Amino acid sequence: MLPVVVFAATEAVEAVPDDAGVLSTDVSVLARGFRELLHEPDFAALAGKNAREHALKHYGLDAFLTAWDHLLAETAR
Repeated sequence: MLPVVVFAATEAVEAVPDDAGVLSTDVSVLARGFRELLHEPDFAALAGKNAREHALKHYGLDAFLTAWDHLLAETAR
C-alpha cells in the first residue's frame, strides 16, 4: 500500500482524501510531505492503507458495478 503524493489539480482534489498522503499545488509542500513519508514508515503505511481503502470504496470494481447497475435501472424506466 502506497501513500499518495500528488499535485492538487483536476479531480485529484476530490479524489484524494486528506489522510491518504500529501496533496498540494505547492511543490515545496509536496517535497516536504514526501520526505516525511519517506522518514516515517508507520505514517506512510497508514496513509497508504487509507488511500487504498478510499480508492477501492470509490473507484473499485464494486463501486463501478453499483454505479453501472444504478444507471441501467434509471435508463430502463
